[in-house]
Amino acid sequence: MTKTAYLFPGQGSQFVGMGKDLSDAFPFVRETFEMASEAAGLDLARLCFSGPEEALRQTVNLQPALACMNHACFLAVEREKGPPAFAAGHSLGEYNAYAASGVLAPQDMFATVALRGKLMDQAARKRPGAMAAVLGPGAGAVEEALANLREKGEEVWTANFNTPAQTVITGSPDSVKKACEALAQSRARTVPLAVSGAWHCPFMEDAGREFAEHLDRTPFAKPGFPLALNVSGEITDDPARMVRLAKRQLVSPVQWTALVNALLAAGVTEFVELGPKNVLGGMVKKIAEKTDGLRIVSLGDMASLERYLSGP
Repeated sequence: MTKTAYLFPGQGSQFVGMGKDLSDAFPFVRETFEMASEAAGLDLARLCFSGPEEALRQTVNLQPALACMNHACFLAVEREKGPPAFAAGHSLGEYNAYAASGVLAPQDMFATVALRGKLMDQAARKRPGAMAAVLGPGAGAVEEALANLREKGEEVWTANFNTPAQTVITGSPDSVKKACEALAQSRARTVPLAVSGAWHCPFMEDAGREFAEHLDRTPFAKPGFPLALNVSGEITDDPARMVRLAKRQLVSPVQWTALVNALLAAGVTEFVELGPKNVLGGMVKKIAEKTDGLRIVSLGDMASLERYLSGP
């Protein structure tokens, strides 16, 4: 029996033109863009379909735009396949998982991610930061190197535990540069990321405090199916637990490897990525020790959606 988990991507998966073919094909997708645009106070259809890319990349625009695209993909699949056994999202994508499972009403989700983008943008302007992907060494080696640098006064932390061989670091631009230089000496490959701030670290504390107040005012309902969460990597259906961890998400690393392993341990045999590109599907392949009997698909346009829905 197939046990499916829906996965929703976060910042970095976007591209100009995303969602246009879905909007042309489905009236409910057009309605979703209208609803999300009203909640965010932005013309999300124009941003997603036409850009310009520079505008789409801005955190304040990107978060509601990507959340809208992810939700549109979810609706297109759910109408044909029904609910999954589990869901999860990477960073921003976690809010799509909340909406998919019924924890957040779609309008509340769109308003929440729009505020999240604004607060993160404000925090990044106040304390500019940088991020880099570290490829090669395990997370333990990266953590040790960063701890040594912090003892010397550097501001650098782990942002994402993406796969056993890919960790993302975050912090001040100078400290991230020094960390990359130190890690390169241990034969790690480092890749600077095109981001506008230092996400998932103490630089987001001001944003996190104001965002937590918003979450306290936002109804979190019992989910229709359990979610695997970023901050802890655990699977839960407790909405109170979800709120507590959501309040910590902006300043905590994304435990993606632990989260995927928890889903595999729960018996997931199919991972369906709902949103642009195939970043999360690629990560799952690198996390799973065995991919025999494991189906991993990424659905972000009409062609991939039609192939999936016409299959077994």
